[in-house]
Amino acid sequence: MFSMEQMQKMVWSQFAKASEQWPPEFREAMRNVEVDVVLRDGQIRIVGKLAEDNENTRKARQALLSTIMEPISQVVGAFQCKVTLYK
Repeated sequence: MFSMEQMQKMVWSQFAKASEQWPPEFREAMRNVEVDVVLRDGQIRIVGKLAEDNENTRKARQALLSTIMEPISQVVGAFQCKVTLYK
């Protein structure tokens, strides 16, 4: 099996490395991105919504969703599930 503590550290480490490379306007724009995690019809859906629709928030939302895809797939894979990423 796996250690949940180690998994959390790995996820936070990957996220921190990726987000450090974002331009300052992305970090500021994150305040205007809302994320819903929904369990519906047997599916988990992660939806990034914009509280304020402008170029920076759209780019920030895309950066956020792209950044979390890999760590989430690794967490799910740790449960011995087959994982396929679609972009």
